[in-house]
Amino acid sequence: MWQYLPNKPHKLGFKVFTRAGSSGIMYGIEIYQGRGTAEAGPFGLGGDVVMRLLRSLKPKAGHRIFFDKWFSSVDLVVHLKKIGYDCVWTIRQNRLSGCELMEEKELKRFGRGHVDWRVKKSTEVCLVRWYDNKAVTHLSSYVAVEPKDTIRSWDSSEKKYVGIERPAVIKQYNKYMGGVDLADMLIELYHSNLKTRKDDLYLQRDACYTLIRMKVYRESLARYGEPGALWHAMASLNHEDFRSVEIQKIFGILEELLTFSRSSS
Repeated sequence: MWQYLPNKPHKLGFKVFTRAGSSGIMYGIEIYQGRGTAEAGPFGLGGDVVMRLLRSLKPKAGHRIFFDKWFSSVDLVVHLKKIGYDCVWTIRQNRLSGCELMEEKELKRFGRGHVDWRVKKSTEVCLVRWYDNKAVTHLSSYVAVEPKDTIRSWDSSEKKYVGIERPAVIKQYNKYMGGVDLADMLIELYHSNLKTRKDDLYLQRDACYTLIRMKVYRESLARYGEPGALWHAMASLNHEDFRSVEIQKIFGILEELLTFSRSSS
């Protein structure tokens, strides 16, 4: 189903939800097909997408989940913590479940690097609001404010770099968030050109890339109990060679399908 996405570089297209590692490798996708795509759950559209994308992961296996504010809610993070997933998310003001934090104007008076935070003891979930150039709010189930570190940030009024204190939760989020954006960028590099204007064919091409990476990863995981030699051999290639291997595998799959189709007929 075509979607109008006003905040994206390409305004019209398909909406695809993706689970990716910080390395940029995709491990799961879901194509949005409008209301009724899947049975509604208790966490809203964004939260239900998260739960479906996590089905293939083993709970309590040390996975840490990072999402942006479109998906997040306090109830979802509490539920994920109960079933064994650590999380860090950005969260919208209207989803704080009544928790009061300092407003951006108040934080601004204290200056850049100031932080306000709350912890709900019954669930051990932490809300952290940090002010740099503007206020940003994070929700976490495993990391909070300490230990802080200091980052260099440009001060436009003083025309120089200054040191800003940064909470641990912000450091974790900035370090590991961005796998989906990286995956999108890698797809656009060295991809096979299609002489067509049909967007569904581009979607099928990108889905093939994703499925092959998932297949290599899972084969290696099943054989070695961890990503293992097969996965690391693929990961050690530069990106151009990696894409070449992917395309060869796609042609191999297509050849098998054509052979099967001819023998069946």
